[in-house]
Amino acid sequence: MATSGSESHPLRIYLDQWVFSDIAKAIARGDQTSVEVVVYHHLTSLVAAGRAQVYFSTIHIAETMGFGNLGSSVVAAHCDVVDTLTEGHCIRDPRHLHRAELELALADLFTFPTTYSRGEYAYGRGMDSIDADVFTHDATSLREEFGPRLEEVERRGLNRHDVMRQIVSDQYVANFSQQFPSGRFSWTRDSLVKLFTGTDEECAAIWRGFSDGVTFKTLVTHYGRVRPGIASWGQLFDEGGASWVERLGGMQRLEPLRAVLEGRAPTWDREAADAQGEAYLASCRGEIEMSASKHGFDPEIAVQRLREGGFRRLPYTHAVRLWMQSYLSQHKGAERPRRPKLNDISDFYHCANAAYVDIFVTEAFAAEILRPLAPAFGVRIVRSLGELRRELPGESS
Repeated sequence: MATSGSESHPLRIYLDQWVFSDIAKAIARGDQTSVEVVVYHHLTSLVAAGRAQVYFSTIHIAETMGFGNLGSSVVAAHCDVVDTLTEGHCIRDPRHLHRAELELALADLFTFPTTYSRGEYAYGRGMDSIDADVFTHDATSLREEFGPRLEEVERRGLNRHDVMRQIVSDQYVANFSQQFPSGRFSWTRDSLVKLFTGTDEECAAIWRGFSDGVTFKTLVTHYGRVRPGIASWGQLFDEGGASWVERLGGMQRLEPLRAVLEGRAPTWDREAADAQGEAYLASCRGEIEMSASKHGFDPEIAVQRLREGGFRRLPYTHAVRLWMQSYLSQHKGAERPRRPKLNDISDFYHCANAAYVDIFVTEAFAAEILRPLAPAFGVRIVRSLGELRRELPGESS
């Protein structure tokens, strides 16, 4: 049965990393009749017609950086598939999601205005997928550096725009384009002069155009150069996650003794999931108190209301809680001896984005873990490209 979007938006689809990779490999083989290529062309036509939108996220960038040689034909082909299907559309950086969802929840509870749009806050383009500080910090510094110099120019009776046009030579534009690559956005002398000498609104508009134009391939190559450590995101066996195997294994070994002593079913999966939500509330306590002071509500009441329904007013936190409990339940008790695997945490980073789409495509184990998210968010969990093909609306329907 085909899944469709709504009157307000096209069908929103999230593809796990392996889906993009399998499509790229099938295209490279020239296997035009494979399900990968057939689905790719179907998706491309739906996206072009505005009937579907495919998204990438931060973890796609990190995992692609982990391929190794970022200049290889394999990486280039993979990035081309992502760029073609997503057209630069992404699920926004988790920090933005947390910030927006907290404000939206508090605004709903205590009736105050917010600049966030509930239907749009989770979606962005290009750099919205990841912390943009690497791109913007140097440009902001340049703007600040030029400021005093241009003020001195004006004190001498000269026009700052004319002076800036002399500074911004063709070579300067070329160097700046190399330092701040985009893909779909081209730096020009006029845009740089406006960036450094225009109003705050003009500067923001330039950066918005730049950000929207940044391709997936640009993000991968740029961050591969300036922040190679991002490639380790989502790996379970890094310094921060290496103890998961031992901890879960220990809980499994102690389960028979715990069952005898406590005489009840294990609940540590739910307790750990609740603790994750509580940790988030603790981390944003300062923001809650600042909002309470500004809008006149009791922060303690706010925290209590935010806890309700497993943090359901905070979609990302709610999704993380559901995923964590479901994941831990697969390792709970002596009868479930599964050990965590290398890509489990990258699955987590992907799966939290199920809260924002209509169809989520992933592999079998991740799909099983995602089952509780399907009714919570109305998302269809798909385990293969063949199943996705059946879920997509027909090109002529």
